[in-house]
Amino acid sequence: MIIQPDKPVILASLSPRRRELLQKLGLKFSVLPPHIDETRKKGEGIQTYVRRLAREKGEIVARQRPDAIVISADTIVVYRKQILGKPLDSQEANRMLKLLSGKEHAVITAYSVQCRDLSLVLLEQEWTRVRFRKLCEEEIKAYIDTGSPLDKAGAYGIQDMTANFVRRIDGCFYNVTGFPLPAFAEKWNTLFHSI
Repeated sequence: MIIQPDKPVILASLSPRRRELLQKLGLKFSVLPPHIDETRKKGEGIQTYVRRLAREKGEIVARQRPDAIVISADTIVVYRKQILGKPLDSQEANRMLKLLSGKEHAVITAYSVQCRDLSLVLLEQEWTRVRFRKLCEEEIKAYIDTGSPLDKAGAYGIQDMTANFVRRIDGCFYNVTGFPLPAFAEKWNTLFHSI
């Protein structure tokens, strides 16, 4: 069971998947999405980039609500040092899925827990390796036709019909859906057990 702190908890994200995952823990929270420029800075390393986005999303909301405990996160898909973000259109989704077909890639989620009143800043990350089976043109097209890939990093969501694209996972399944639930719950309970 996760600890419910005495302070209000805010999820700094519009992601329905993160909201659903945190609800699985029984945590009571409200949602206040931040608006930030997610452009990667010139020369910024992959891990630095994903950690910066998670931290900055939390900072924006923590400034607005210094009394609250703010949870924020960012998830990226990485193939051979190339970040695969949300595809801009179906052609880009097609390119990404063909790139991942039959190969291994990494999913990295950085998450932050911040509270200004408590002088609390936690920043962690989780890696999961995912290997796709070889995909055929017809199944790629059928998935793209659903419209689902357009709001997902790497053009897929393991929790939807692309679950059958995945041959193997090395690491946390929930991390691939957008939030590393077990690692987060352990850190959270450690934090708030001592406060």
